[in-house]
Amino acid sequence: MRSRLLVSALLAALLAAPAAARAAAPTGFPSPATVASDREIATVAAAEGGSAVAYLDTSGDVWATRVRADGTLGSPLPAAQGQFDVRDLQAVVTDRGELVVLWAAIADRRHAVIRYAVAPRGRSFAGVRTLAEVGTNTGATPRAAALRGGTIAVIYRDPRPTTAHGVLRFARRPPGGSFGPARSLGHDGVAPEIEPTTGGGALVAWGSGPVGRRSLMLASVRRGAAAPGAATSVAGRIRAFTLVSSPDGTAWVTWTRQEGGTLGFARRIRAQNVSAVGPGEFLGTVAYGVPHIALGGGDAVLVAWNAQGPGLLPGPDVALASRISTEGFLGPARQFDAGGFSQTSPVAAYAGGTPMILYTRQLPTGAGPQPDGSGVRNEVAAADPTSGESVVLGAPRTIAAPAVGRADARLLVAWPATTGGVAVAVHP
Repeated sequence: MRSRLLVSALLAALLAAPAAARAAAPTGFPSPATVASDREIATVAAAEGGSAVAYLDTSGDVWATRVRADGTLGSPLPAAQGQFDVRDLQAVVTDRGELVVLWAAIADRRHAVIRYAVAPRGRSFAGVRTLAEVGTNTGATPRAAALRGGTIAVIYRDPRPTTAHGVLRFARRPPGGSFGPARSLGHDGVAPEIEPTTGGGALVAWGSGPVGRRSLMLASVRRGAAAPGAATSVAGRIRAFTLVSSPDGTAWVTWTRQEGGTLGFARRIRAQNVSAVGPGEFLGTVAYGVPHIALGGGDAVLVAWNAQGPGLLPGPDVALASRISTEGFLGPARQFDAGGFSQTSPVAAYAGGTPMILYTRQLPTGAGPQPDGSGVRNEVAAADPTSGESVVLGAPRTIAAPAVGRADARLLVAWPATTGGVAVAVHP
């Protein structure tokens, strides 16, 4: 306990210190383009690979739009109509060009389902399909990944409506086909995540056990395997977590733990597909949400989180924090004013080799025009992770975090536009 207090005091001092160098705000973002401007958008998701966006309008219709190699937008493609209580909307684009959109929804009074739609390369969607029936759409939390060779893999939880238990399941879809039978992992788990690895495999992670004693579990999926292999624990007493991997097979996890306050941690769990590399690293206090992480080239790592919520401490209304490294080891923590009285959990990202933090923020009345008449102004911002210098990308309809995708060196950022439709900014 004494050592933990000393570490906490040291990191608090680092967070309070100004950045050593005043870096400029991120540059290179063009004015956003807008698609489906005749529709009021509720949710936006960026496809894995950064070459499409999926979105849900307020009438329950699901759409997607491809993003071309030059950054221009294709036409809105209808994927489904009249979906009820859509959760976990996401999209992936395979290395063979298939666009797959997936979501959980309520089918009727007794059934919830996980549905998907597929658009082959250069074509429109060919109808809605059902991957599985589940106990509820709120706890299913499906997650999809595009694996090498055109395969799509999905992990989800099948919650039981009459008990607190469920079953983790895993399903695969071959190129041009349908999902095969969903295989049980033989136990329950919450908030599963999946990330592709080199060679056509994947990593899957989930929380196991009751709150307060929950473990972060990790398992590998071999190329072509019908289910993940044996799982191992990589962290204990977690509350929430994230998982991320890079094309070379390196992977990290972040998580939060409750110890008087909410504390954040990060751990490298793969280094070019070598398992369990590095101890857990203490990040600092997390005001809300969970730390997000991005991996760049050459072992570059960026972690970002909410360090201070509105009205909690003297100083800025809301503060973000980051730790960054280029050698696989995280450097000192930096903290900066988010520039508003409220904001969403920050998203860490790399545009080429440039690290940045993307988030939405709210400014009080008087800071600018309020086109929606709400008395506040929402902004999507991109900030330098050390100095906090930021640039405004656009005005979102909601305070939800922007959708972020990456394709090679390009970075795609999308959000529901205030005036209707989906706004998309592509960093070249």
